Amino acid sequence: MYDFANSAFTTTITTVVYSVYFSDAVVPSEGVRAFGVSLDGRSLWPIAYATSLAIAAALAPVIGAICDYSAAKKRWLSIFWLVGCAATCGLFFVRPGGWVLGLILYVIANVAWESSVSLNSAFLPELAPPEKLDRVSSIGWGVGYVGGGLCLVLNLIMLKHPAWFPQGWAINVAIASVGVWWFVFGLPCILRVRERATPRPAPAGSLVLAGFARVLHTTRNVRRFRTLAMLTASVLIFSAGVNTVLAMSGPFAQGELKFKQDEIILCFLMIQGVGAVGAILTAVFAGRVPTKKALYAMLAVWLIALGWALVVRSKTEFWFLGALIGLVMGGTQALSRGLQAQLTPPSATAEFFGFYGVTQKVAAAGANYVFAAAMAMGGVRAAILTIMCFFLLGFALLKPVDVAKGRRESEEEEKRIQAAA
Repeated sequence: MYDFANSAFTTTITTVVYSVYFSDAVVPSEGVRAFGVSLDGRSLWPIAYATSLAIAAALAPVIGAICDYSAAKKRWLSIFWLVGCAATCGLFFVRPGGWVLGLILYVIANVAWESSVSLNSAFLPELAPPEKLDRVSSIGWGVGYVGGGLCLVLNLIMLKHPAWFPQGWAINVAIASVGVWWFVFGLPCILRVRERATPRPAPAGSLVLAGFARVLHTTRNVRRFRTLAMLTASVLIFSAGVNTVLAMSGPFAQGELKFKQDEIILCFLMIQGVGAVGAILTAVFAGRVPTKKALYAMLAVWLIALGWALVVRSKTEFWFLGALIGLVMGGTQALSRGLQAQLTPPSATAEFFGFYGVTQKVAAAGANYVFAAAMAMGGVRAAILTIMCFFLLGFALLKPVDVAKGRRESEEEEKRIQAAA
């Protein structure tokens, strides 16, 4: 249910509606002076997104340490949920020309979203046995696409009936409705999911320092497990590519192919539907096809899709391209999340998932900064080439991953943790 609730933010805010509104209407057509250079909306948007990821990455070690030692995943999930809902509702007040307010509120909302999703993922090993993690993770992604799609339908209805709202405010109401959606449908998770972890003695000194010290410790820990280290490197690199594609696809459709706002919403509703089917199919076949082979196939599809994006010239082509991406979008993230859970010692889930959250956010921030720079210097097609490199590198790093060996390493580490306790 938390995936159902928060996916509306990804779909409406980061990908389809607010990203296009910010790039096309909030930022003046002549661009703005920011970060010492002149930027148009499509260059400023990935910078805003990347900045939010960088802040979330800086917070993650501290939050991970607090949650691990005090068994407070649920409490902090609730805090970030409330902050994210409030900041998203605050986007109602962002009007054309108010790009500073729009940037600040989005950064706050996305920091809260990223942090809450990392904590949500840390619950995964507590919810199912190892052999069912791929299935549960995939169902979560599938339900999330349904939630994001339904909220987008609601947004489309609002935008199609502007007379229901004061003149020019329909899009602001649609954007703010995501905060309400996130709050209402997040309640079942917040009220019903129990914290199963138990508090542990905290180290002497500051938990802030302890959090960053543990990142260094986890880095050394991960490096001790060659399989988990290689998987983590692969996932963080290709996930950075996935995040960048999702954040920039709406502005790409509007800027390069001249999609109107309602056309973008309809196209992404189709992508959400295909994404839900793809994630559910992944859940159905989880365990029947080796996870690593399934990820290989999905990364190959991503590379084909990005190659197609380099030459796409029509709206019809973009619809087919979107369907292709939607088919593997949920499965890619669900399988990578499930596979990481399989290779993670159960007693250290908050620590390891905190580490995954930090590294993936840093990589995604870097990918978006690279995308923004490439687009500013060589245009959007050059930027797409840079993202293809992320998928190629992730594909290459996945090759040496031995899943069976990684599970054995996880079991041995769990025994060591239990013995030390």
